Amino acid sequence: MGWGEKAIEVRSVETGLLDGVFMHKRAQTFRFLCERNEKVFFASRSGSSGQIYFMTLSKTFKNFGY
Repeated sequence: MGWGEKAIEVRSVETGLLDGVFMHKRAQTFRFLCERNEKVFFASRSGSSGQIYFMTLSKTFKNFGY
């Protein structure tokens, strides 16, 4: 599938392996907020409103590797 600018890859700092992929319906700017308890939090802003997204990192996905 061609997600292109609509996906964010989350990779391990130590190994560079893929920990997860966050895909969104349309391209927009996301700001990384934090990572806590196997969850990664992002924020987006459009106009005067904003929205918080989170992605849970899966233990099985950590062995996916690219």
